[in-house]
Amino acid sequence: MKKRFLATLMCITMLATSLVGCGNADTSSTDSTAETKVDATGSQEKTTGEKKWKLGYSSLAFFDESCKRMADGFLLYADQFPDFDISVLDGNSDMNTQIATIDTFWNNDVDVISIQAYPGIESNLYKFYEAKKPIIFIDFYPTITDDIADMDWYFVGSSDYSMGEKWAEYLAEKLPENGTVCELLISVGQQNSIDRSQGLHDKLAELRPDVTILDSQSGEADATTSMNVTADWIQRFGADGIDAIVPLSPSLTVGVVEALKAEGLAGKIIVVSSDENPETAKEWLSNDYVSAIQYMDNANLSLKALEIAQACMEGNPPEQREYRLEREMYTKENMDEYGN
Repeated sequence: MKKRFLATLMCITMLATSLVGCGNADTSSTDSTAETKVDATGSQEKTTGEKKWKLGYSSLAFFDESCKRMADGFLLYADQFPDFDISVLDGNSDMNTQIATIDTFWNNDVDVISIQAYPGIESNLYKFYEAKKPIIFIDFYPTITDDIADMDWYFVGSSDYSMGEKWAEYLAEKLPENGTVCELLISVGQQNSIDRSQGLHDKLAELRPDVTILDSQSGEADATTSMNVTADWIQRFGADGIDAIVPLSPSLTVGVVEALKAEGLAGKIIVVSSDENPETAKEWLSNDYVSAIQYMDNANLSLKALEIAQACMEGNPPEQREYRLEREMYTKENMDEYGN
């Protein structure tokens, strides 16, 4: 069993390494009349001719499936916004790297900046506000400190608390009496992780007070870490001691699935997830590796951000400052509708 786990760990490490390079992913699904440029640093730019304005988008991390889909969304919908010269940069889930992308956009004099912000870097955007350039946060709700309290900004995302509630509602129907749950946090202190966890805990306590959350551990938004944490839980609580595992982001689910497969427990423990790409989602649901997946095409967040940017640059900034899109729950029964 140990040899099989180590072999799986090596495979998942190789997978994680390959995903880091996905900034050079094929973008052929976008309109062929436009040119997409991708350089060695992971920068992406889409041009269709003469432009009026420049928009820069800083992704939290290309290696995360859902983050990458948001980044790709700006290029996917670029043809609908021909007045924008759109550039996308990878923050690689590192504060200093993402600050560097912000500085790059500032030096390139972009007219609009959109960002899936690493928590704590919001103050680095204040210069854009002072220059009267629209700031559009996407996916992660910003942390606004006193020194930037007067900064204007837009937010496009979903309700992370609601995500936690939806997982709890599903589990409330599926868990046995006195069921047990283990929870994989995205990263300690990360706001979307906090909100998803709180929604899960609150709704489970309301619907199923008999259910126990055995442990909550950080997966550090990393497949290998989540795999190791899951394997540790199996050793601590036993194969029959865990009824469900809740990874709070798709970057964690792959590690959970591989750990359960290595221990011969795939399909025997309920796993719920979110925002997996359609191909992966349908494979996992059909094989019972995952029981239910919340999904929203994250490219829709990018589309809304582009709509806001267009309105701002045309002199009609929206009065509404926050926009939240909802996810749908998919299981084996309705998985054919996933991603459609």
